[in-house]
Amino acid sequence: MTASGDARTAPTAQPETDRAFGLIDVMESLARHRRRIAGATLAVAVLSAVVSLVLPSWFRSTATILGQEEATENRRIMMTVKALALPGTRQNLPSQSPETFLEILESRTLRERIIRRFDLLRQMKVKGMDAALGEFRRRVTVDMHDTGAISVRVLDRDRAQAAEIANAMVAELDSMNVELRIYRARRARQYLERQLAETRTWLVSVEDTLASFQSQNLVVSVDEQAKAAIDAVAALEARAMELKIQRGVLEGYASESNPELRAVSRELSEVESQLRRVEHGGGDGSFSGLPRLGVRYARLLRDVKVGETLLAFLTQEFEDARLEEAKDTPVVQVLDRAVPSDLRAKPKRKNIVVSATLVTFIVALSVAVAADRYGAHASDTDRRRWRQVWRILRQWKEPGGGAR
Repeated sequence: MTASGDARTAPTAQPETDRAFGLIDVMESLARHRRRIAGATLAVAVLSAVVSLVLPSWFRSTATILGQEEATENRRIMMTVKALALPGTRQNLPSQSPETFLEILESRTLRERIIRRFDLLRQMKVKGMDAALGEFRRRVTVDMHDTGAISVRVLDRDRAQAAEIANAMVAELDSMNVELRIYRARRARQYLERQLAETRTWLVSVEDTLASFQSQNLVVSVDEQAKAAIDAVAALEARAMELKIQRGVLEGYASESNPELRAVSRELSEVESQLRRVEHGGGDGSFSGLPRLGVRYARLLRDVKVGETLLAFLTQEFEDARLEEAKDTPVVQVLDRAVPSDLRAKPKRKNIVVSATLVTFIVALSVAVAADRYGAHASDTDRRRWRQVWRILRQWKEPGGGAR
């Protein structure tokens, strides 16, 4: 009884092949297969070095420009003025901004000009402009920083051409931006010119009607309360007309999603809503307490004030548009021109050799350890199955052979 109990409690000896895998096993495999591991690692190191030397060199050049500082500052000021609703201030926002520059740099039009200018279709060895644009997109990076600066990075096999392309993109940006500004100013000037002529004709007609009415009815003035009402309504109507004109100018070149056009349309709706409240607040509006001739006179006087305000607004807008159309000065501020780089952007030869060598060493060591573990633990059945697999593969590689 005691002997059998001792037999049950005695620890069973663990076979050598079933013990835990440890560092000593790795070291044994490394020592046993050191020549093969070293040979494979050295061969790949030499091969990767040769390949890295054969790969073509690429160079990167960078040009940096600044977003239009004046436009950005004016935009900030005008938004503040609009938030404060200060009377007598013009709230036209500048159309130039760093975002505009970024869109132009990434536009198809600009990039097609660069591709044709440098004959990149032939250099890239691609068929068609779309393929060239795809390759150009991989070589060119445009980034906008938090400060508003924009970097144009160009990758090319020719270090001099990389710098030339980056500088050419900045030059095309400036040219296209001036073209866009002149186009917008021309459209605005033409529209404002028509509005100005119509407003002058209408104002002359209203003034003549008012003068005729005064001479016929001997009405020369109204009381102070009526004057205040006339001024208030005239200011609202003049502002509504100004906003309609601004919307017409913007609709000449901007889409419905344009934020500036949306802001003008929203403000116009608010002003028209105020006008409706005034008009429906008391019959004839604020003039309901006046006699019939007084109401007629107040309306004519209101139209004259509206026309005068609108004429002054249109005259200023027209002069601004005319001066803007005449401008052809550059607007892009170049912080750093691109210069040919002395350093290679790629390939990173050291990284290629080190990475390939390290990966090969790890793979060779892993294969050696796996082979040793398999040789120590594989059963006769597993070995027969592996021989069968290799025999099938050899038959498949032989001419006319195949797996059966």
